[in-house]
Amino acid sequence: MRLINVDTLLLEDFMVVSPDTVEYAILSHTWEDDEVTFQEYTSSDYSIKQKKGFKKIHQTCDLARRDGIRYVWVDTCCIDKTSSAELTEAINSMYNWYRDAKVCYAWLADLPPAAEEPIESALRNCRWFTRGWTLQELLAPSRVEFYDRGWSFRGTKKDLKDLVADASQIGTEVLENPENIYRLPIAQRMSWAARRQTTRLEDMAYCLIGIFEVNMPMLYGEGPRAFLRLQEEIVKDTNDLSIFAWKTASTAQQTYHGVFARSPADFRDCGQLQLIDQTISSPEFSLGNKGLRIHTDIVSGTGAAHLLKLNCKNGALGLPISIWIHHHGGEVYSRSRASEYGDLELGDARPLEKKSIYILRQLDARRSADLETSHRHAFVFRRNFNTVLNVRYPDCPFNASPIMPWPSWDSARCMLHTQGFDQFNGAAYFSPRHNGGSDISEFSMAGEWFLVAFGRCQEEEAPWITVHGKGDAHGLKLLEVGQKDIQRMGRMARESLGTTSLLLKDFAGNPINRVSVSLDEGTLDGQGVYFIDIDFVDIPPPTYVTNNDLLKWRSPHVNYGHDRRLDEEEGEEFSFGNLFE
Repeated sequence: MRLINVDTLLLEDFMVVSPDTVEYAILSHTWEDDEVTFQEYTSSDYSIKQKKGFKKIHQTCDLARRDGIRYVWVDTCCIDKTSSAELTEAINSMYNWYRDAKVCYAWLADLPPAAEEPIESALRNCRWFTRGWTLQELLAPSRVEFYDRGWSFRGTKKDLKDLVADASQIGTEVLENPENIYRLPIAQRMSWAARRQTTRLEDMAYCLIGIFEVNMPMLYGEGPRAFLRLQEEIVKDTNDLSIFAWKTASTAQQTYHGVFARSPADFRDCGQLQLIDQTISSPEFSLGNKGLRIHTDIVSGTGAAHLLKLNCKNGALGLPISIWIHHHGGEVYSRSRASEYGDLELGDARPLEKKSIYILRQLDARRSADLETSHRHAFVFRRNFNTVLNVRYPDCPFNASPIMPWPSWDSARCMLHTQGFDQFNGAAYFSPRHNGGSDISEFSMAGEWFLVAFGRCQEEEAPWITVHGKGDAHGLKLLEVGQKDIQRMGRMARESLGTTSLLLKDFAGNPINRVSVSLDEGTLDGQGVYFIDIDFVDIPPPTYVTNNDLLKWRSPHVNYGHDRRLDEEEGEEFSFGNLFE
C-alpha cells in the first residue's frame, strides 16, 4: 500500500498497514477529467500542480496535518492502474483500507456553501450519492467528514445521519454501526447500489466486493458478466436466499430469466427486506454447470408454474416473498414473471413438494425465446396415465415407470420434451398398479405389462406410436434396449411394424382387456405437441355351451309346434342340423 507523507508530499511504500502500525487519512470524492495519475505524481513534471486533481491531494494533506495524521491515501495517485495485478489487489483491499482509516474526508464538489443553500436541501442532490465507488467509502469508515466545494467542513456522518440516510437510502442504524453490515440480507445490501452508477460497467460489480466480503479478479471487458460473477462468489459463502429476491423493471423484453439478477438496479425494491428465519434454516444450494442446484420445498402451481420461497419478507409486517419459477423438463427450471413476486400468503394451503431442482443461472432474450419453444413437438400423455407419485386416473390399473429418456421428462405436465428437434424417440413402461392391502389385480397375478414406444423421424412427416407386451415377439427386447439406447429402441420399434392395440390376459391366458394407444396433434401453451391417449376396453368372459344347452336351444325363426306335427305325421326323423341351414 502506498501512502503520501503529508510533510514531504512523497509516496512511501508499506508492506503491512493496520490501525496499530500506521495511522492515515483517506479521501473520498467523485472523479473528474483533470485527475493526477500515479505516473504523473511520481514524475518530475511540476505542471501537475496546476491540475484540479492536485488541489484535492494538497487539501487532503492539509486536513490530515491539521488532525495530526502523518499519511494520506488518495485513489487517483496511490495506485498504479497500468498494472492489472496491482489494480486487482487494490480493488479487493479497498473496503478494508477505508475501514481502517483514521478518518475519511468526503469532498462533495457540487455541495454549495452554507451561505448559498442549506445542507438540508442541498446534500441529497450531490453527485457523490449517485456513484458506485462512493458507497463503500460511505459505509466502511467509522468516521466520515463532509466538505463542500470550498473545502469547508459541513458535518460528520454521525452528525448528518438523517440527511445522509435520506440521500443514500440506507438506514441510520447501518450508518452508525457499519461493522454489523454482514448481518443484513444480501438483497437489502444490493439495494443500496440500485440507483448508483459507474463509468465502466464492470465497476458496478467490483465496487461491491468489500460490502459482501468476497474476492474476485478484475476482468475489464467482460461487461455485465462481472455482476454475474459477483453473485456467484457471494453464494459460495452463504445460503441467504434473498439474493434471488430481485425484480426486473418490466416484462417486455423476455419471458424467462436466470436465477441471478442482471444488475444491482434489479434490487431497487429490497431496501426494507428482512429475513424471516436465520439463514441456518434455509436450504443448502450450490452452483454447477447445469445451474443453481437446490433441494427445497416447491409450492405447486398450475401447469409448469411453481413458487420458490425465499425466507424473507418486505418489512416487519410484510408477506413472505416468493418467486415464480417455470419447469422446462427434467430437473431444469428458470425464473418466470420476473417483474413480480409470487402470490404466497401467510398460512398458504397449497401443497408443498420437496424437490431437487436446477435453476438456470442467467438467460438473455435469445435463450429465453429458445425456451419458449422448448416444448414444440413434445409428447404429452393425456388420458389414462398414472405414475407411482401421481395417480390422475384411479380407474386405470397401470402405472408408468420408467419413462425414457428420463432427463427429458416433465412430471408436472406429463411431457417428454424434444427440444423442438424433428428426430426423437421415447418410451414408457407400464406395470400393474398396486393399491395396497391384500388385493392383487388379475394383471399383477398374470405378470402383465406393456411398453408404449413413440417418436418422430426426420424422414417422415407424421409421428409414430406402437404398443408391445410380454407376449409380443419384440416386447422384451425393446424394453431391454430402451433402457440402454433409446435411439436404437426407436429404430427397432418402427421397423417392427408393431400395432397400436394389444390384448391383456389373465393368469389362465384368457383375454380380459384390450389396451390401445393413439396420437393426436394439438397445442399446449401456444406450441404444437403430440397428445398420447391410452384406452382400455374390457373383453367379456367367454360363454361355455353344453350339449344339453344345444338340445334346449330354440331359434326365434322356426315354428317348432308346426314342424313337430309334420314330422310326426310323416314319420320322418327331426334333425337339428336343418335349423342351421
